[in-house]
Amino acid sequence: MPARRSKPRLTLHKPSGQARVRLDGKDHYLGPWGSPESVERFDALVNEWLLSRSPDRFRLMVGELSLRFMEHAQRYYVKGGRPTSEIHTYRAALGFVNRRFKTDRAADFSPLKLKAAREDMISAGLSRQTIIKYQARIIAVWKWAVSEELVKADVWQSLRAVPGLRAGRTKAPEAPPVLPVAEETVNATLPHLPPVVASMVRLQMLTGMRPAEVATVTPADIDRTGSVWLYIVRDHKTSHRGKERRVFIGPTAQAILAPYLNGKADAPCFRVSPRKDASAYVTAAYRRAITRGCEIAFGMPEELRKPQSDETATQKAKRQAEAAKWRAAHTWSPNQLRHTFATDVRKRFGLEAAQVLLGHSEADTTQIYAERDAEKAVQVMLAVG
Repeated sequence: MPARRSKPRLTLHKPSGQARVRLDGKDHYLGPWGSPESVERFDALVNEWLLSRSPDRFRLMVGELSLRFMEHAQRYYVKGGRPTSEIHTYRAALGFVNRRFKTDRAADFSPLKLKAAREDMISAGLSRQTIIKYQARIIAVWKWAVSEELVKADVWQSLRAVPGLRAGRTKAPEAPPVLPVAEETVNATLPHLPPVVASMVRLQMLTGMRPAEVATVTPADIDRTGSVWLYIVRDHKTSHRGKERRVFIGPTAQAILAPYLNGKADAPCFRVSPRKDASAYVTAAYRRAITRGCEIAFGMPEELRKPQSDETATQKAKRQAEAAKWRAAHTWSPNQLRHTFATDVRKRFGLEAAQVLLGHSEADTTQIYAERDAEKAVQVMLAVG
């Protein structure tokens, strides 16, 4: 018959004079021995420990699970010291779950409840592609909960049985494709952008960088030994899969980037202001600056952009809807610059050249193929950027 596990005891750690408790073989130091704070921390820690080993741990509510997961996400979804967009995606997805089921047990979250949250997404006007992404993130939260022994595995397995929305079989609209933005449109916007943002736009258009890549480039990332510079991207979309991402920078793009290479070697080149302690442009701020430039360049009516002092909630909602419609027709995003670059290169130099410059080649290509790719990229960038 197995020995009965006794409740953990509060003990004195003589060398440090601190109160200590050992849980699962790990020591936790709680503050000065005999202090009220150490007793309070002991009670809270042991109660949580006991709860985690009790069948009652499966009584965790959906809202509580969401908070625990987001604390994990803040630590886990980080690249280059910055939080990634995954954090916002998970928060948005869980928002739809919590609106209906915040006080329900996480262990009782079922396929039907997932479908109900999905219907709310459809009612909110989200695209089919966004809903598919949110559904996958919700299921991933319950998978994490299984790994933390917060719910049983069969809960997560049942959620996996819910198929994604299929085109033509749902009321959810299709997301519009990301199309290239015309060079004339970009040129009309450039005079209305902050100088740093204008440089970022021109550099991205000439190299095919992703928005995050242009926002995080540092002087140390640039190899300037050849006629075409090489930017080795440290933290990129597929770096966790062991793939290397190289950006080739031709003479015209070099001239744009060069003035921003005089700062600290490991600090982002593009900053909100010339101050040494100024923050770097994050992708969201970069996108907002472009949107604002488009609003100025293409004459967005002020009554759509600015709220009226006496507008009602209904009037506000109507104004925001009309503003969104105007922006959809008159603004462009930094993601479209990459498509513009790809379209131009493919038209002039072929599909293979576009794949190489956009970083779409496989990680396990042979060294000979990699060398051929690099040579092709250098030739193209000497011609276009």
